[in-house]
Amino acid sequence: LDSQIDDSLRRTAISSLGELGSEAAVAAIVEAAGSENGRVREAAVDTLGEAVSTKEILNRLARMASSDRDEVVRASAMSAIAKLDEARGAAMARSFLAQRDDTPAQVLHSSSLRVLGEQGNADDFPLLLRHLSPDRSRSVRGAAAEAAMHRFEEEGVSFQNRERSRLAAHLITGLSDPDLRTRQSAIAKLGKTYDDDARAALLRFASQTNVERPDMASLARDAASVIRRGKPDSKEKAKSEGAEEEDLEVLEKRLDELQERLKRLEEWR
Repeated sequence: LDSQIDDSLRRTAISSLGELGSEAAVAAIVEAAGSENGRVREAAVDTLGEAVSTKEILNRLARMASSDRDEVVRASAMSAIAKLDEARGAAMARSFLAQRDDTPAQVLHSSSLRVLGEQGNADDFPLLLRHLSPDRSRSVRGAAAEAAMHRFEEEGVSFQNRERSRLAAHLITGLSDPDLRTRQSAIAKLGKTYDDDARAALLRFASQTNVERPDMASLARDAASVIRRGKPDSKEKAKSEGAEEEDLEVLEKRLDELQERLKRLEEWR
C-alpha cells in the first residue's frame, strides 16, 4: 500500500486484503484509511464495512464520517458503520439529517437517507418525507423517495394504511418534476402505494402526456392498474381471478424493473 504505487493498484490491494480478513490485513486497511488520497480512503472505508465489527474499526469510521475532508469518504464511512452496527449507523444518519441543510453536502445527505431507509424504523418516516420537499436537490429527493418507499414496504399493514395517503401526496409532486428520471421514479413508486389519489393522479398524468410521451403515459396507466387491481384490501378477491392475478404480477414486475433501473442509474451518478 506504498503511496508511490498507482492509486488503482492500491485500491485493488485494499480489496484483496479485505478478502483475506486476517488481523494483519485489517490493520493494513485501517492504516490505508489515513491516506492523503481520498479515493484510497474511500476504498479502505468500503472494505472496512465488510470486516468483522470491532470497537476500533467503528470508532475510526465514526471519526471519518464526522470529519473527513472528502464528502464522498464521509458518506462511505456512514454506510460502512450501518453495515457493521445498524443501530449506531441509523443514529448517526438521523442526527445528521435532523441538523443540516443538504446544499453543501448532497452526497452525505443521500447516504444518510439510504441508511435510514434500510436500517431505520417507522419513527423515521416523517424525516424521510421531509427530504422529498421540492426545495431539496434532485439527488437528495431521489434518495429520500427510495428510502421512504423501502420503509413503507417494510412496515406492517397498519402503518401502511395510516401513511399511504401522506406518502402518495409527496410522490405525486414528482409527476410534474422537469427531470425525466424523477417522473419515472414517481410513477413506479406511486403504483406501490395502492392509494386512490395516486391512481387518479397517474391517470391524469397519462392523459396529459399521451401524445408527447406515450411511453410515460403507458407506464402511468400500468401503475394505475396495479392500484386498481392490487389494493391490499382486495387481494383475496383478485387471487380468485387467475388471469387478472397473472396480469397484476406482470405489471408489478414492470414497475419493479423500472425502479431497479432508476436505482442503478442514481448510484452510477
